[in-house]
Amino acid sequence: MEHERERLYTMDRPRRLDLERVRDDNMALLDIGRFLVISRSHINARTLDRMVRRGHVICSRHIVGRGWKRIDVVTLTDRGQQEAERIALQVREPFSRSQTSHLEHDVAVYGAYRDFAACVHRAGGRVTGVVLERDLRSGLVKSVGKSKDMLGDLWRFAQAHDLHIRSGAVQLPDVRVLYQDANGQEKSKDLEVVTESYSAASVGAKTSAGFAIYDTNSMHRARDERSHMADLLGH
Repeated sequence: MEHERERLYTMDRPRRLDLERVRDDNMALLDIGRFLVISRSHINARTLDRMVRRGHVICSRHIVGRGWKRIDVVTLTDRGQQEAERIALQVREPFSRSQTSHLEHDVAVYGAYRDFAACVHRAGGRVTGVVLERDLRSGLVKSVGKSKDMLGDLWRFAQAHDLHIRSGAVQLPDVRVLYQDANGQEKSKDLEVVTESYSAASVGAKTSAGFAIYDTNSMHRARDERSHMADLLGH
């Protein structure tokens, strides 16, 4: 990535800007494909306009959230999925197709990721990858399978992936963000978006597992930026 950045800034300005636009558009496609559904407000307006003019890679729709609130979102078309898969191969990032029935929750998950990524960048670090709950769950199912030692396999999976077991269940975050801090140290943070359907016990289990909790009732409220970053980055 550093070599790519150096290469970009040794080019003439028009070509550099074109490459930066392509990179931004490709990363947006990957994000939509990875998180399945993203609020239009979370995509740069110019990037969104270019993606629309690109033709048949995204589709816009709206969902109705709590309190009958309308949320405008974008998802990938089949062609968009194919392009995202091609881009993922080029940048060597994992990418998997999936379906979701929890659109409002998934929109909030991307919002939480975007918020945390911005905190990382403001603190002088950079995001290096994401692992979603469905990816961890898929690995868990494969590890346990038809095991004759389920508890042992659960424990080994949790240990291997730095996860915690609470009430006999491996606690899986909505998204694990991989990043480098300002000193270049590799770190990760597990984020969980909680909704009204979460019981107090469920929230307690997620909190005790070390997840950063985003409450959908309050995640968009203004908070002191410095304390918010300290909470998320564990400082």
